[in-house]
Amino acid sequence: MARMRATRAWVSALVLTLGLATATIAGPGPAAATTPSPATAAYDAQQVFALINTERHAHGLAALRWNTRLSAAAHSHNLLMAKYNTLSHQLPGELSFGARITAAGYSWRAIGENCAWTSNWSLAGVLAAHNGMYNEVAPNDPHRRNILSTTLRDVGIDIVMDAVHLKAWITEDFAAPA
Repeated sequence: MARMRATRAWVSALVLTLGLATATIAGPGPAAATTPSPATAAYDAQQVFALINTERHAHGLAALRWNTRLSAAAHSHNLLMAKYNTLSHQLPGELSFGARITAAGYSWRAIGENCAWTSNWSLAGVLAAHNGMYNEVAPNDPHRRNILSTTLRDVGIDIVMDAVHLKAWITEDFAAPA
């Protein structure tokens, strides 16, 4: 719960920071005719997962395990961010983050969430958005702390390609089982 409160305190600053970082690194968006398939988004999510574990390995940390319940929670959240065209950890009518993870069937003792978007739908664009979170500098580095947490053990990652707003929405949900 302390992690959720701390994350909420930084949401406004993070939204601004991620928006600026994404605008800097993303480049032009794709044409609507090049909308990636769900299989492409799933492949990209697996590439982000592999990158997270590479980053963790470089710091002497154990690899995270993929969790389908967490990825399902991340997917539902991405759909709402796309619907409202808003980067946020909680959207109108949505359960709180902890309640979302519980509703997805994951019994947890610690959780963390990273959210981002990019207008570059390529794998390079998605990885650049993730790298923006990984490369955060203390004290404004809650995304990096989730990635390199010694407490969190599982992760579910989802990417939704939003043809309406020409954005790729990225959610990484981290947790430690109860």
